[in-house]
Amino acid sequence: MKRISRSALSLLLCLVLFGSLLPAPAAASSPNPFDLQDNKEVPYSGGLYFGLDASETEEAENKPQISVSSVTLDSPTSDEIAVTISVDGGHGKWSYTNLFIGYDTRLTCKTTSSGKPYYEKGPATDSLSLVSVSKTSTAGVLLASTSGSSNYGHNGVMYTLYFTLPSSAKAGDVYPIGIFYNTGETNRFTNVNQDSEGTAMQSWVFYKGITNGGILIKSKNPPVITVQPSDQTVVEGNSAHASFTFMLENASGCTYGWEYRKNSSDAWKTEQESTIFSDSGCGCYPGGWGSSQFTLQPISYAMNGWQFRCKITNSDGSKYTNAATLVVKHSPISTVAVTITPPAVGAKPDYSPVLPSDANYYSADFSNVFFENDVEWRDELTAAGMQRSSATFVAGREYTVIIYLTPMDGYSFSASTTATVNGNAAQATLSEEYDGQLRLEYTFPALAASGWQKLDGKWYYYENGAAVTGWKQVS
Repeated sequence: MKRISRSALSLLLCLVLFGSLLPAPAAASSPNPFDLQDNKEVPYSGGLYFGLDASETEEAENKPQISVSSVTLDSPTSDEIAVTISVDGGHGKWSYTNLFIGYDTRLTCKTTSSGKPYYEKGPATDSLSLVSVSKTSTAGVLLASTSGSSNYGHNGVMYTLYFTLPSSAKAGDVYPIGIFYNTGETNRFTNVNQDSEGTAMQSWVFYKGITNGGILIKSKNPPVITVQPSDQTVVEGNSAHASFTFMLENASGCTYGWEYRKNSSDAWKTEQESTIFSDSGCGCYPGGWGSSQFTLQPISYAMNGWQFRCKITNSDGSKYTNAATLVVKHSPISTVAVTITPPAVGAKPDYSPVLPSDANYYSADFSNVFFENDVEWRDELTAAGMQRSSATFVAGREYTVIIYLTPMDGYSFSASTTATVNGNAAQATLSEEYDGQLRLEYTFPALAASGWQKLDGKWYYYENGAAVTGWKQVS
């Protein structure tokens, strides 16, 4: 039978047991490999080389499997949790055992009134003459031992131990519990004669016959929203539609329930409570109440400011998306009309434009040296703005009025909006300086010093630059 040196054996034992359980630098020095507060490998399947090489171990006649149970909890509990150590495949083949059981020291092992570990014998150890579980000098490490006058060890549960969780236990926590080869101590699982077959069986057990477990509290994985629904801006109309959607990290097993409210002070309404069809004023029909995408069509201005969110539910809980707002605008204003007093020699400019009574736009109350009510006049001879406090119109010059119009709430201008000033076509452009405003520009004909002049479709006679009389008919 092939043997290896004691020092080489110890090193190999540590590598096999701790290789995937502990960081490499700390593996050989850890007195309790199951005191791992960040370990997530449950159950951990290990085993240990013991005196024979792999091929000789495989030749063992008896190959029992020892396992520590894995307990999965739905949530933390203050109850005692039973953990079993069991054996299978060794009925009537074993007697002497020394098994070192390590457990995460966050756990509390149940003890007797005298402070010894409390345990219950199982059918696998019930026929043996000596069965004990004791504390060791290392925190979180117990020694379970058996012996008997014959190979009375059977299959089944050897021991049942009881543990309680710490008060800080939470979803996702893992508490490893298992059997490990305690280097420098007597580790044993053999027959009553402790012969070569017992040594081979013992080799098998510690080499590849151990499956470890522990206590696992299920992780709670409520829905995780990665992309929230965004606000939607639409122009009212029968063909207008809006869609609200979101994205999840893992949509498997999720159900959806959209809700809405007409303003932030209203209570949220579900599909069963919905009055969207009637409240919209346009017969809006919502779709996708139970899906990740919610749609609305048609859309009226009455729906402006409505908010929408979705309740997402899976087996671990529910989560709401952020509220997304529907912004509804009227169709763009197609044309605007402004009336303003035309220039007259010696007169001051007019800064009070008159708009139609049903206009859905206005001139803002903005004033400075050149502006008043968002109106400015420009002298085309000097190409300069006229100062409000001192400017008067002079004969023989052209003057341009510049008017900024602002749409009322819910309305907007477009690049195709047309304009008139005093009934004459004016230049209309979307303002580059002020978002949403329309800039009107109209140049009046030059003021004559004397004689007839056509102005705004009418002929006037000017005497020293002042209109004296005029014909009403247009020629």
